[in-house]
Amino acid sequence: EENLIRLARMLIEVGAEVDRQDLTGWSALHAAAGNGFRDAAELLLDSGANRRLRDINGLSPVDLAMDNAHDDLVDLFVSHG
Repeated sequence: EENLIRLARMLIEVGAEVDRQDLTGWSALHAAAGNGFRDAAELLLDSGANRRLRDINGLSPVDLAMDNAHDDLVDLFVSHG
């Protein structure tokens, strides 16, 4: 996760689109949520990432956090309302 955070910070600093989605509809926030990377998710949310984006299966980052029992991330998404 530490390397992901460093990379995300560098990309954000140079103006990367934080909500960019891949062919499956996953954004960086989907990846952080699905893998339980709380610090990365917080950085992305603080940088304006949209927690309501849906992938091709209709799942949002919070859905992935819930499906993978990452309760701390679910709380984070709720607090970033």
